[in-house]
Amino acid sequence: MRSFLILLAVVAAAPAGAQQVAASTARVYELHEVEVLPRPQNAAEFTAALAQAYPPHLREAGVGGTVQVAFVVGADGTPGEVRVVSTPDSSFSAPSVQAVSLLRFTPAQVGGQPVAVRVEQPITWRAEAAPAVVQAADAPGPPVDTTYELSAVDVLPRVSNRSVFARALAREYPPALRNAGSEGIVQVRFRVGADGTISHPTVTRVTNAAFIQPTLRAVQELRFTPARLDGRPVAVWVEQPIHWTVQGPGGLPAQTQGSEAGSRQRERPSDLLRPRVGEPAPCAGGRPC
Repeated sequence: MRSFLILLAVVAAAPAGAQQVAASTARVYELHEVEVLPRPQNAAEFTAALAQAYPPHLREAGVGGTVQVAFVVGADGTPGEVRVVSTPDSSFSAPSVQAVSLLRFTPAQVGGQPVAVRVEQPITWRAEAAPAVVQAADAPGPPVDTTYELSAVDVLPRVSNRSVFARALAREYPPALRNAGSEGIVQVRFRVGADGTISHPTVTRVTNAAFIQPTLRAVQELRFTPARLDGRPVAVWVEQPIHWTVQGPGGLPAQTQGSEAGSRQRERPSDLLRPRVGEPAPCAGGRPC
């Protein structure tokens, strides 16, 4: 009891300013409330941790995605209360939390004093980066020519073998899912080369993991008329949803209008796998054409 009374006396005797500082350091601020934002100091260590912790079965399947993580950066620059807000696959949750826990920051500041702040941050997992880590010296590397984003080209690539792709989807539809009437959507990113062939397919989002491997096999059969920039064919990155439907037009989104008028032929990126006006609708994902 005596020591407890002494502690109360010390607190009561503390200057008001000191009490305010203590209260300030205990508070967790929002990012918009601070004057100086926290900055990561060990990004390289964090990147290495992600590469090392990549779930093997997702890496081998070419599955990537973005995990939204929330945490508090303390006044000492260490993260705490780390939690996953959203994830494309639960296997990414634990390694994302572990990697974020390794981060160290310069702390946020208010009034020149370090403070704790709440942060929400996307963590991107990319499976296509993995081969570069284990690649043999004499193995072929990733493409060395320039690969453009869709927004940078004049003419977008177009699917040239739609019926072949539809038959590939029908052939690859997992029998158990077809029989159960299960459908799904797989978001896949891939490179369309200057010759119209695809490479480096990676799944970025999926509603049912059983569709991952069938999608990766089916998209390998896609062929495109190449994208063009200043009149020459170029390679581009494409990201598309692949629809798996037991009935109705599966695999490809519904019909849309053609490209915009003008010298730069523009279409929305999501239109790339859609039929042009006058083209037949694609076959059902669960039925051969």
